[in-house]
Amino acid sequence: MDWGPISEWAAAVAELLAVSVALFLPYYTEHRKEKRKIRNLRVAINHLSQQALAGEKDAVVTLEIFLNVSFLTTSSTEAEQLIVAGRLILDSIKALPDKHMESYSAAVQKINKLVAAVNTPKHHTFTKR
Repeated sequence: MDWGPISEWAAAVAELLAVSVALFLPYYTEHRKEKRKIRNLRVAINHLSQQALAGEKDAVVTLEIFLNVSFLTTSSTEAEQLIVAGRLILDSIKALPDKHMESYSAAVQKINKLVAAVNTPKHHTFTKR
């Protein structure tokens, strides 16, 4: 029984590997792109929320625009959950009482907890409390 020369076997294995990479690479590239989008969404929500809490009025408007645009361009469940969390943070920031009121620090702590939840990967649900 003749199995052929080793060079033909090596060529066949190389061809199989090349086809496997060609089929797998687009999926891997899309996965990495989606992970980058999720990370950028987390960072932007965190940064703009902190700026808004610091009193920058433009940050509130920017966060709202950013969340609206992100909602229109999203395609993943995780990104949608982050956007919902971002909307909850934005609504909480808009509803903040005056800085001189007693309930202000409790409201800020609540918002900081929501922001911390956004920063932890694999969060699942956000509820208004």
